[in-house]
Amino acid sequence: MEHLEAARQALEDGHDALALRLVREAWLEVSHPRIAAVAVGIDQRLPRVAVTNANWSHHVARAETNDLGSLLEQLVQRSIERSTGRIRDVARLGPDPRIGAALERLITDVPWTSNSSQGLWLDVFRIVATSGDPRFLLLRNAPERWTCRPLMVEWLAPRLQEAIDTLEQGFPDGVPALDPAWDDAVSALERWLAPVESSESVRERLYAAVYASPHDDAPRRVLADWLIEQGDPVGEYIALSLEADLPPEAERRRRSLERTHHDALCEPLGPVLLASDRTFERGFLSGGAVRFRSARDIELGGHPAWATVTSLRWAGHPHVDPAMRSLREVSGFTGEHLRQIAEGTASYPIERMAVALEADGVRAFRACPVERLPALRQLALFGSVQLGAMQWLYESPLGKRLTHVDIGDVTSGSQSVAAWADDLEASPSLVEATMSRFDWRITLRRDAAGRFSEVAFVGARRETLGYWNLDALPEDRFSALTVEISDGSWDAEWRALVEPAVARMHTLKRVQTPDGVIERAAPDLPARAPARPTLPLAGVRSMAWAPDGSLVLLGAQAVITLDPSGAVVDERVPDETPASLALGPGVRVLAGPRWLEITTGAGTERVETRAALYRLELTPDGRFAVGIANAAEVWDLAARTMLKRLSVSGTYLASAAISPDGTRVALGTQNGPILLRPVEGRARLGPLEGHTTRVGVMAWSADGRFLVSGSDDGSVRGWDVESATELWNLGGGRPVVAAGFSDGAFLVVDWAGTRRIHPDGRLLHTRPHTGGRAFDACIAADGSRVAYTTADRLQVWDPSRDENLYAWEAG
Repeated sequence: MEHLEAARQALEDGHDALALRLVREAWLEVSHPRIAAVAVGIDQRLPRVAVTNANWSHHVARAETNDLGSLLEQLVQRSIERSTGRIRDVARLGPDPRIGAALERLITDVPWTSNSSQGLWLDVFRIVATSGDPRFLLLRNAPERWTCRPLMVEWLAPRLQEAIDTLEQGFPDGVPALDPAWDDAVSALERWLAPVESSESVRERLYAAVYASPHDDAPRRVLADWLIEQGDPVGEYIALSLEADLPPEAERRRRSLERTHHDALCEPLGPVLLASDRTFERGFLSGGAVRFRSARDIELGGHPAWATVTSLRWAGHPHVDPAMRSLREVSGFTGEHLRQIAEGTASYPIERMAVALEADGVRAFRACPVERLPALRQLALFGSVQLGAMQWLYESPLGKRLTHVDIGDVTSGSQSVAAWADDLEASPSLVEATMSRFDWRITLRRDAAGRFSEVAFVGARRETLGYWNLDALPEDRFSALTVEISDGSWDAEWRALVEPAVARMHTLKRVQTPDGVIERAAPDLPARAPARPTLPLAGVRSMAWAPDGSLVLLGAQAVITLDPSGAVVDERVPDETPASLALGPGVRVLAGPRWLEITTGAGTERVETRAALYRLELTPDGRFAVGIANAAEVWDLAARTMLKRLSVSGTYLASAAISPDGTRVALGTQNGPILLRPVEGRARLGPLEGHTTRVGVMAWSADGRFLVSGSDDGSVRGWDVESATELWNLGGGRPVVAAGFSDGAFLVVDWAGTRRIHPDGRLLHTRPHTGGRAFDACIAADGSRVAYTTADRLQVWDPSRDENLYAWEAG
């Protein structure tokens, strides 16, 4: 008991290591679980040392009190042999209450379940049987909670019971009670330790903050600083990885840390990640190949650490979990993956997906709701695919939104390349499609006129002669041809294959071979004689109204300007495809990958941004702008200065709207709440709570008193901003695509029509759309015009007169 009283005094004096040694001496005298728990609690206050494979033996040889806690945290290794050696090493450092606590965790968690681990478990159970530690008596029911395969449970359970039976011989009456005096001393230590947050608790809390806001660097910097204070080199790695431009010496140091601490950086997801293909960004795991093999692996699939992972390849059991909420690119998907997504409630920001195609996969893809994969634009399909049977893809809800399709293992059937190009033109959004098999690949691209008339061939000579003979291409279907070779060199034999086909195809205007590029005068492709005027509307990603009534369309292929009558007055192909655009009085803003191009009467200037800004929105006077990426950025366009960067925790930004006076920003989130933030200062209003799904659309009233918001669940809500209260809620059941304010009322555009709503919630007018469901819409600042796009047309109408002004068909 004297040791315990001395330990409390040591803690008060700040001598944690001494206190731990004294508690250990008390535990050797009375091996009670509460004394052991106190020892573990004090150990968690001690700084950790960096333990690696290289210095393990060094720390074991030192056997210092401070080191044992760090050693015990490194028992679980991917190598069974290495883990066995480490368990034997620390057992020789006992007796120590911390060793029993570590073995108790192993028995509870069962981190090894293969047959090759049986020797390791025999060592563990021998230590249990001879430990004299009554805590192990409490593990009799542990097998009931095990989730590993049944055969392993059948092998482990009786051996654990045998070890406990042997241990129990020294405790015939069970866990002994503490003498009252000892109980008082232990209680005093427990009270002293209770208010102190353990090192492990701090670690868990800081990592949880990173997972809650995976796109924000701030929580990562806080974690890095704390880890550095603890002497953990992972902190230095995170700090270096967050720097944009490292000097060569610092970059070498970062790479060295990544190699040395690779396994630690992958935890706790390491057990389900293949050793290859792992990638890291900003100090955390960002990608890899995943293999789920057991129920325990599936349980790990829901760990919050997946929040930092943006790219995954599946190599085993199909399992996708809402915890994987940051995924942008996936491969190895099957119909079962798609079915899990469709049947769940979570949406995934996946932009690029590779799917193994089979009949089951076709059904699952067609049945998957658009709202579950709202960002999907690029799809790769693999399997025995017949081009002539791909209409299901182009007509499915997800397929109608694709811009790029890559089809592997192609069986052409009776369909020619030209017929495939004709099929692709029926899909309004596609801009590029590729088919491949073995060592050849053919790519079709849409030209500026909206036709799939550009063809690129990459392959071997035998494929040119056989499966896809260039002579089979029609003479009047294509305007551009690219030929690359994948075997041997470009020689006379190759030219003899290609040049006759080029000479025969009289509509080719551009030919590219290893000899170079040939531009030649050639007749235009045969006109399709559309029933109505057409525009290349495929891939339109942003629209904006100019104050004079002109409409600018930002597409994947060109920026097109229509005058107030709907006539094309400008069409140009930018060097870099912008992410979005916005127009205001005397100002035009284009957002690129990492820049804003601001054009005013004073000229054009580019300024740097942290990322591509989407959904640009201006104040009515054109002075301020807001756009979103991982965070919202507010810009003073006249000063070419970013005023503020606003991020959110625990969710993603789906939209942002700036108040008419430029002083406040409303942030729409992926999971429902709307956050209100000032442009200057730190005072906050709100949040506005009511929506439960993605808030993709918001608009302010002219006086900044009211806000309207639209969600993917189809609800439209009105808010009093100052009091942060919901004024009204109009259903509809159709996702909202745009909102604006004019002439004292809100205009709200959803998939089916446009509603005019008074700020008090009265529905003033409803107008259904013509031409099908609206995918995107744009409302003029004065409310005089609304433009919306459907699967095959652009429609412009005047809300005040309820009159269609003009329309363009997709072509």
